[in-house]
Amino acid sequence: MKLHYYFASLLINILCGVVQSEEEWSFLVLADWHGGEYFAINPEKGSHYQLHLNHFKYIKENFGGDMMILPGDSQTGHWFKDEFIQQLDPTLQENPEAAVLQAGDNCYGTMRKLFKESGYNRVLMTVGDHELGDNPWKATQTKTKVVQEFREVFAKHFNKNIKGDFLFNKPIGAVDSRPLGTRFEETSFAYQYKNVLFITMDAFETVGSGKKDFFVSSEGIGGEGVITCSVEGDHLRWFTEVLQAAQEESTIKHIIVQAHLPIVQPVQMVSTSGASFDYGEESPFWTTMIKYGVDIYFGGEVHANTATKASTSNLLQVVTRGNSVQNFLKVNVTDDRLHLTSFNEVGKEPKYNKNYVAHGEIIVDKLNSIISSSGVLKLLNRNKPLIHFDFEEVLLLETRQVLGLKHDNYKKSTVAKKISIRGVACEHALSNKGSFGQQYDGQLSNVQLKPGIIGQSSGEFDSSSVLGIFAAGPNGGNGHTISYALWFRTSQSSDMVLIHYSVSWYPFDPERSMFTLALEDGNPVIYTYHDTKLILDLKNNALNDNQWHHLAVTMPRSHCLLSDVQFFIDGERKVNSVVKPSYYDHHIVFVAGGRIGIGGFAYSDEDYDDKFNLSPYVGHMDDIYVFGRKLTKNRIRLLRTKKTFKIFSKRRCEKTSILKIVTGRKKTKRCKEECSELPACLGYEFRKTSTKGVPKCTLFDAQPQQKVGVRKNSRCALVV
Repeated sequence: MKLHYYFASLLINILCGVVQSEEEWSFLVLADWHGGEYFAINPEKGSHYQLHLNHFKYIKENFGGDMMILPGDSQTGHWFKDEFIQQLDPTLQENPEAAVLQAGDNCYGTMRKLFKESGYNRVLMTVGDHELGDNPWKATQTKTKVVQEFREVFAKHFNKNIKGDFLFNKPIGAVDSRPLGTRFEETSFAYQYKNVLFITMDAFETVGSGKKDFFVSSEGIGGEGVITCSVEGDHLRWFTEVLQAAQEESTIKHIIVQAHLPIVQPVQMVSTSGASFDYGEESPFWTTMIKYGVDIYFGGEVHANTATKASTSNLLQVVTRGNSVQNFLKVNVTDDRLHLTSFNEVGKEPKYNKNYVAHGEIIVDKLNSIISSSGVLKLLNRNKPLIHFDFEEVLLLETRQVLGLKHDNYKKSTVAKKISIRGVACEHALSNKGSFGQQYDGQLSNVQLKPGIIGQSSGEFDSSSVLGIFAAGPNGGNGHTISYALWFRTSQSSDMVLIHYSVSWYPFDPERSMFTLALEDGNPVIYTYHDTKLILDLKNNALNDNQWHHLAVTMPRSHCLLSDVQFFIDGERKVNSVVKPSYYDHHIVFVAGGRIGIGGFAYSDEDYDDKFNLSPYVGHMDDIYVFGRKLTKNRIRLLRTKKTFKIFSKRRCEKTSILKIVTGRKKTKRCKEECSELPACLGYEFRKTSTKGVPKCTLFDAQPQQKVGVRKNSRCALVV
């Protein structure tokens, strides 16, 4: 009877198109752990080892996971430095190669024991910059000369058994599991576990002979010395062949790739060098993943969480934070579904509280081609502003957690009640309404809320005011496009900071750029270095007339020339800007890992005060925006108004695209659609408006000619 019931049930499932999935299983993702460094000098099993062991056992018992993948940076890796070698073994002072090998044996050997004893026998780890000594790798530096030793000892402990045999040797179809004959043959590999193909990539490529630093500012690539982040040549060919072979394997239901650095920009960042992948989304590595249906690319480096979907496919980039196991990711897997959950540690202690809460998830439902997301893993909408301060409300700092915030008591508690910026105690926060969310809240003091131009309030600044964003960026990605927009009102003639971006220390790499918007006697100026700027001379129409003005600056494209940056005053573009000194027009390639200050240098140290003749801002500011994209004139016009658009029909705005308008045989014009997610729709809309069915570009801006309400064939209507 039971047998008949089984076959009947199976027949019903087949007729209904139901495919029975493999039993659900899971794995964990821990990027940028950095917790293994202690063992490089102290490999013995002491109290520190026991602390980590107890914590990983707790995670295994409560969250499970068949395996753990680590997208790099398990330790610090400064094992070539004299001060480290002195502690490790003074007899190796003149032999950094031997020191790296010894420290690696200590660190990685202990890590593998730790993972095994806590229940994670299967560990897939990729090479991060710290596994190679930490970026950058200048041609003259000692660490550049011992990169081979770094790779050798890493592979010895993570990718080989005690006999020296490679652990992940099973071919994918007829393709070798690793790129034999390349320098990556022991650190890049493909491995199928159950219904998932995991491909672990060592993406740190030595350029040429490795004797000359590599940096091409006009293309925004390189800049990390003789090593750059890229997958090319035979390495890329092997990667492509593995993906091609995977298409023929019916047992592979999902493909997951991990490497260390983010590819898609922008991403959130905390206390990081912010290195990035050459050519980003235009790189052959990324486009190959799209072509062959990779599901998820896992990265690290930036110590924060950002999930982004490719613009032309369902490929996801998921960059996560794992520092000191304060965060980790759990991925549940069935044949037709991937469920990612981000866990964040909470508690009174700074770490090892053994108390985690879910604070974001992504569900990839491949059966129905649906991706849903929420919390810190909500898919980033790059069309929207990344940062938006509206000055409508000031909150207590402790009410909104900023991950990694080094507040005044961070070594004793995760709860942030106060952080000192330039000696000023900040106990309050300004919530970020942009798509980067809570992580980019502003920490502030001495900013008063007063009636404003947009909404109910603006921020009133005086010389004692402080407003800064602890999280790094969003400027990064080797010159990724950035735009600023804000309202302000001032009567001051002094030179003042509006929006500052740079690293905290000075001087920084002279080949890199800061991006600081200031006023010089009421004239807007962009600084990229202390002696390099783009200034807009408004002559007798300076903006320090105690009237509200809207100011926007936008890069028209990534790593553009400084002279290409555009100024918009009160919605109109001004073209009379000049680079000073004139002979130093240059491509903008940001110094990565910097922070934003509003109305002052904020988290930047006092060296900036000495180098720049800029004072703190005195006056009012309102509706401050930072975008990770170019701003069009239409978008700037919309930023200046209180009015918003809402969609009344069920039809969604399509992805941003260029639509060619054809009348007869001739292409007459183009219409750029700039529709964001529901419920807002901005910009041009493509629709038929005549009886002949001729497509027409209709601009929905702040001044439509028709009444509010639903219009025939229209998706957007104005709400006033």
